[in-house]
Amino acid sequence: MWKNNIRPHGEFFAINQKVENGLTTANVIEANSDTPLRLDASQGATAVRLVIAKDTIASVPSGTAIGLVLFFSSDITRAEECFVTLRAMYEYTDVDDLTLPDGYVVCEIVLPESIVFQYPYVAAYIDAANISSDIYVDIFPHYISQPRR
Repeated sequence: MWKNNIRPHGEFFAINQKVENGLTTANVIEANSDTPLRLDASQGATAVRLVIAKDTIASVPSGTAIGLVLFFSSDITRAEECFVTLRAMYEYTDVDDLTLPDGYVVCEIVLPESIVFQYPYVAAYIDAANISSDIYVDIFPHYISQPRR
């Protein structure tokens, strides 16, 4: 269970999206849709994962940074008004190039219950620097198995 990506059918921020330098909206199947997902129904057992896309291999040169930025809002019609921001970055600084297989978890943000219940609409963005090769990623909510109180 720990090495699996649990992907709910039809819930994702990006599928096979090319990583570009700078802050980029996660586009659902290149539809240029930044409509946020509502993620408060899992009772606080959710993370958002950025992984290397299925059936691709990423060659990551030294100095490359790839990150995930999440914007939270209380209203889907005001999604551009970000009330809370969470960020995770992965920076590779070794001398040799690194090869990452498909499904490799580049970064993950566990969503705090207190934030998600107050601001349930989540929009995802990719933040990257020094990208010099083609890297494709998937971004999706990942549901965490947890014992309840």
